[in-house]
Amino acid sequence: MTFSDSQSVSISGNLAVIASPGGSNDDGAVYVYKRTGSNWILNTTITPDSEFKSKKFGAAVNISEDYLIIGDGESGKTKEGSAYVYKYDDYDDTWTKQATLKGGLVTRAANYALSVAISKDYAVVGAGMESNPHGNNEIKKGAVYVYKRKDDVWTNQAKLTASTGASGDQFGNSVAIVGEHIVIGAENRNSSSGSVVLFHLVGDVWLEQFSFTAADGASQDNFGHAVAVSESYVTVGAHNKKIKKSLPGDVYVYALNVQTQQTQAEIDLENTLATLNNPTAEAVVNPDDLDGDGLSNSDETDILNTSPTDPDTDNDGLNDFEEVTVYGSDPLLSDTDQDTLTDLEEVIFYNSDPILLDTDGDGFSDEYEVNILNTDPGLIDTDGDGLSDEVEVNELATDPKLADTMVMA
Repeated sequence: MTFSDSQSVSISGNLAVIASPGGSNDDGAVYVYKRTGSNWILNTTITPDSEFKSKKFGAAVNISEDYLIIGDGESGKTKEGSAYVYKYDDYDDTWTKQATLKGGLVTRAANYALSVAISKDYAVVGAGMESNPHGNNEIKKGAVYVYKRKDDVWTNQAKLTASTGASGDQFGNSVAIVGEHIVIGAENRNSSSGSVVLFHLVGDVWLEQFSFTAADGASQDNFGHAVAVSESYVTVGAHNKKIKKSLPGDVYVYALNVQTQQTQAEIDLENTLATLNNPTAEAVVNPDDLDGDGLSNSDETDILNTSPTDPDTDNDGLNDFEEVTVYGSDPLLSDTDQDTLTDLEEVIFYNSDPILLDTDGDGFSDEYEVNILNTDPGLIDTDGDGLSDEVEVNELATDPKLADTMVMA
């Protein structure tokens, strides 16, 4: 097997994945090989089915057991990005797409899905160039989205950011997951010396537990450019590490639980992980903001009528602060405009406004565009052909999703 333009690879058991973003006439292709005896045989080739192709399909891939996730950091008309989840059926020897995890308004040109990871129950998608939607001049701070599987359905569970993150960190440029641990790289933090953050699942909440930095780190090392995690170790790549006068790069391995002599950093990490097993351990909280959502307890109880102990009162995936200060949606309603699309779906997935029934003002409701027409509720002219969706559907009887269609008789 030779691939001159392969960019990402992954392996699990008898399945190996090789991605070629420049393959298949620059549309991108992902090749899955299956081991049979001592040979690796091409099992299937996956190509993008999105109308708006990019040259980033397969820029990131990850396979775990029977689940495969493929990242495309520039899919979509506004390059909001998408990740695709496939499930392998060993009995039928077939691959079926289970989900398309789409970026939205806040992930435009944010490299959403240029880093991906998957386990049996969770998918992790990085958006390392995402700017803080709250403003605060936090540009390219980065964020990571976590999706949870129930049966064959994947839904957004959490959006992770670094508690000490800053502009330019690119938190989420690399991601990895195993069991209840997620590891996230921010290679540009602190003048590109880099850092890595460990999250742990407690109940149904991902909590930030530990931040790694290289003991011998220096600017431009890019510690966190690549990450991996197993049940026992965290591995971090610093591809730009300078040794003497050359830049050979370096790899750091941190033991989560070993019986041999450990560094102080490893001891600190082990102690942190040990506290996760103590259900009586108390998290450090701000007494004026008990749920840590950025809204004071008094504002939540006296003005907003939201819960001061729950950062997401309506449980729609957007925290109360985001709803009030960024999107203008109702933190007490999961579907502010009552169009059957949740506020989270409108903001993240459909590029529409959660407080407007018809975001683009084309005469079709957001719900109708999403569920019936399959057009973009955030664009008057989905296919960019100069004709509005309304004109194509009601006057010309052409397909508003395709710029070049025959008039239907």
